[in-house]
Amino acid sequence: MANCSKLKEEQIQISKSNWDKTIADVVIYIKDQVDKGLNPEQFNPGPGKPLVNLLKLAEDYKNERDNQAIEISKQVDEQCSEDVVEITQLLVDLAIVKFTKGISLILPQHVTHIDVKEIFNGKPFGGDNSIVNQARGALMRGIGIDENSSLGKVILDPAGTVKDTWDKDNGDIGNFIKGLF
Repeated sequence: MANCSKLKEEQIQISKSNWDKTIADVVIYIKDQVDKGLNPEQFNPGPGKPLVNLLKLAEDYKNERDNQAIEISKQVDEQCSEDVVEITQLLVDLAIVKFTKGISLILPQHVTHIDVKEIFNGKPFGGDNSIVNQARGALMRGIGIDENSSLGKVILDPAGTVKDTWDKDNGDIGNFIKGLF
């Protein structure tokens, strides 16, 4: 069973551990320079080699460690999916094959594909550029509803609009009602 959160944490920890070892080595050089009364910003690595700013090098390594953690997190989020999503996707794909009597197998995938991950992410009609969402936007504009207006927001994201309203301070009565739930 895929545990994406655990995988992400493990990969980030491995990356940080490797970078921390490298940073610790630079800190040893910095301490050595300071103990000798030398400037760690002008470390001489050897004859004919350019001077190295050890403080900047340590800071660069820390930034790279943090950037790599962000990149790992993003990559795991994009590529890892929990088994529940995978199993549900398989069931939906099989249902589509059954209900189309196998025709979906010869059609291009985007014609009949339903992305379960998008549904779990609160987008039951697909991503922002799906044909359903584009048609809905064109229809709204055609009848004069601005997608950024209050009504447009309710139509496009009813759950999000309710949540935003729910999260606001709604006065004594509204807060009392929220307190009941």
